[in-house]
Amino acid sequence: MKVLHVSHGCLPEMSGGVEGYLDAVLAEQRRQDLEVVLLAGSHELRPATVIETHAAGVHRLHRDDLYFDLWSKSYSPAAEVVIDEFFARTRPDVVHVHQWIRLTSNLVEIAARHGIPAVVTCHDVYTSCPRCFRVRRDDEAC
Repeated sequence: MKVLHVSHGCLPEMSGGVEGYLDAVLAEQRRQDLEVVLLAGSHELRPATVIETHAAGVHRLHRDDLYFDLWSKSYSPAAEVVIDEFFARTRPDVVHVHQWIRLTSNLVEIAARHGIPAVVTCHDVYTSCPRCFRVRRDDEAC
């Protein structure tokens, strides 16, 4: 079975809870002889494209629009085209979406177009809060 994980970022470019969790999950799935692929967003501004990194099975999606970390820019038509082509090329059996900031907000829809089942794990409240963690800059709760 080929599992495609999709996340806003991954080690070593970004490090945090989701990235650490993904690192452990991918390692365990590989130990279980699953074919594991990771598509992760990047902070690096480049023309919209997917680039395979030095690590096998790890791909970075780059966007060319400024401020792509903003909640209001979670949908990206350019990223959608690139991701649609990536799904067609990699042909995973299942897509596991962990986060879509820096990617595009319609990842499940793209998977459905290809007949690929999708699972979403919400690691934070990004789906309903532009601040992701419901905390203001002064550490007060929203």
